[in-house]
Amino acid sequence: MRRGVRPLALLLAVGLLPGRSAAAQTVDACADSVASALGALRGEWEVEAHFRDGPDRWDSTRAVSSIRPDLQGCLLREDYRGTRYGEPYAFLALWGANGLPDGRIQRFFSHSRHGILGLASGDFRGDTLVLEERLTLRGRPLIQQVLVTRLTAEGFRQVNRRSTDEGRSWTETLRAVYRRAEPR
Repeated sequence: MRRGVRPLALLLAVGLLPGRSAAAQTVDACADSVASALGALRGEWEVEAHFRDGPDRWDSTRAVSSIRPDLQGCLLREDYRGTRYGEPYAFLALWGANGLPDGRIQRFFSHSRHGILGLASGDFRGDTLVLEERLTLRGRPLIQQVLVTRLTAEGFRQVNRRSTDEGRSWTETLRAVYRRAEPR
């Protein structure tokens, strides 16, 4: 046999052996990174939410949220159902952990009040996940952040805030406490 043909034959034989395909390994890596970074969010949650309703007023409400793996574990899908300002309110969020180095964790979000799609990205800073989205609203630059504290056995907190001055000052728009729902 010519030199180099034997190693090529060995590589081809190894590639044909039963085992996990490269595609399956990629999906596993995707699901593993999501489970590692965000797996603690999984579950059924009871949510106490406070939405800003003016400069000094807050609308308090209760809701439920289900956060489950989707797309073979490469995403977590959050389905939130409750009320806001006395009206039915729902949102869908897709959480991922395979983004770019400057925004490894991503959250794709839309809610039932306006249906605008948003994509925030970021990572953990200490015990807080900080996701940020920059956009222009009515001709003005706007930064929106989602801050999620690390989970405890009981749950986690989420604070949404926005800035219209490049982050020099912030206005909180949501304060929510997620508690694990009691098994039924």
